[in-house]
Amino acid sequence: MSRTIWGVGTEGWGLGTFLVLGFLLTFGSPAFAKEPSADDSEVDLKITVRVYDYAQVSRGTLTAAERAATGIFNAAGIELTWVNCVGSSQASHNDLDCHHPLGNMEVVLRVLPRSTPVGAQFSGSVLGFSYGEAVASVFYDRIEDAANKMYGVWWVIPAILGHVMAHELGHLFLGPGSHSDLGMMHGRWDQKDLRQAVYGRLLFTPQQAELIHAEVLARLGQQRTTERNVLTKAM
Repeated sequence: MSRTIWGVGTEGWGLGTFLVLGFLLTFGSPAFAKEPSADDSEVDLKITVRVYDYAQVSRGTLTAAERAATGIFNAAGIELTWVNCVGSSQASHNDLDCHHPLGNMEVVLRVLPRSTPVGAQFSGSVLGFSYGEAVASVFYDRIEDAANKMYGVWWVIPAILGHVMAHELGHLFLGPGSHSDLGMMHGRWDQKDLRQAVYGRLLFTPQQAELIHAEVLARLGQQRTTERNVLTKAM
């Protein structure tokens, strides 16, 4: 697996690009939704996200954040299914969905606490990072701090958390160099981006959505090929 790292920023670390939260006074570009595609109705593209909640986020907050991220990917023609594996009161540690090797249509999302050792590797303004094609991470306490600094009310936290989750998951399908001046993959979030996140208006651009759609479709093809090969060997 590639260990090139990228995520929410503009600060270069030699391994990749990190999205840095900048409380700027400039206004960003409007959000975008995916243009309908004739192929969308022909194939159901579903990604399973295994959530490892090491930050022990409240169930209500995490569920609302997952719902926000689901809506963002739905607008790109992708369905997300969430499996809460660790750190949640509802996590089933015997659930096979959490223990079998990752398949082509599965990714991991880690929700990291303030005390995590990996946090020391990043500037305090970095909200999340991703590497390879299957593992995304977000720093919950930094997101909570940013939301409180911006708004001072708890109810905006799930929306901002969900959008940072969607940004990092987006990197898994868009790959290195996928930051943009527009939409969900904007590399440096300002006040306008945060407001759009709170009101659900920060989405993937049509171009980003098409690229994600194509990557997920390719993964589905790889999975079907693998399943056919397994079946052939078993016969």
